[in-house]
Amino acid sequence: MALMNSETAKKLLPLVNTPGFQEAVDLYVAERLKVYHKNFERATDVQTFYKLQGNIEATRDIGSLRDSVLSSAGRGK
Repeated sequence: MALMNSETAKKLLPLVNTPGFQEAVDLYVAERLKVYHKNFERATDVQTFYKLQGNIEATRDIGSLRDSVLSSAGRGK
């Protein structure tokens, strides 16, 4: 199953192939995950746990954007 529409992926190729793109995304993801994990440790209700779990999952998805774009555009890894 494709992760995104191939036309959308092809439009994103110039972005994800920019030198330094993945390093910058990895830095962003690491910083956001630190914040979410700290908040997760302090959470006191189930609704907050679920919200933070969703935030963590979405942030990890951002971290794999390049791989998703390349795969959906038919270029592999």
